Amino acid sequence: MLVPPVVRNKALAAGAARWLDELPALIANLEADWGITVGPPYPDATEAFVAEAEPASVLKLMIPRDGHHARNEITVLRLAGGYGCVQLLRADEDRGALLLERLGRPLHQLGLPLPRRHEILCATAERVWRPAPASGLPTGADKGRWLIGYIETTWPELDRPCSERAVEHALACADPVELRHGDPAERARWLARRCGLDATAIWEWGVVERVSTGLLATRIGLQPLGREMLATADLLARSC
Repeated sequence: MLVPPVVRNKALAAGAARWLDELPALIANLEADWGITVGPPYPDATEAFVAEAEPASVLKLMIPRDGHHARNEITVLRLAGGYGCVQLLRADEDRGALLLERLGRPLHQLGLPLPRRHEILCATAERVWRPAPASGLPTGADKGRWLIGYIETTWPELDRPCSERAVEHALACADPVELRHGDPAERARWLARRCGLDATAIWEWGVVERVSTGLLATRIGLQPLGREMLATADLLARSC
């Protein structure tokens, strides 16, 4: 089974070498259980093994990692019900398997002007951005703490591929002073901004994701994307 290099590298970085070895058997079992035929994987996949399947669908197999990534994604897609997200046709949390509706071409292949693409992406995000009480999904604060730990650990492991100022800027955006040391009212206001569509909160979150994703791309050999994202993070930090 030919696994895209980025997916293979990410699996190895996550300690999932056994999953790579067992992937052909996993796919064969799912073909038998779900009555599907799986084709070659998409070569540009980064987060999971993703391939077209027949009847018209897409099979996504999540890389096993710490946490509950497969469960969380399945939960989100079930709650969304195809509104703002791809439709979930079948799922097996234990095997990290999702069978999804097959969509059309990605936006970057449609020749649309960049402003129009941004409008479409924002309108789609607004559809799926909604409260999910008692769903078991991590909160924005949970994700922020995870990103802080990832950045603090990965940056020195990769021999500091961006400036210390960029890292400090990202950590400040993810964990402002009031979240750690402020009174409960200040903390509540910060969390409220994270749960809404506040422009400042969105910008801060984008800074954090740019650094963390740039580090991840560098770690798994997804270049030049990793270098470009970290270079942008350096520019943003110098402008502040």
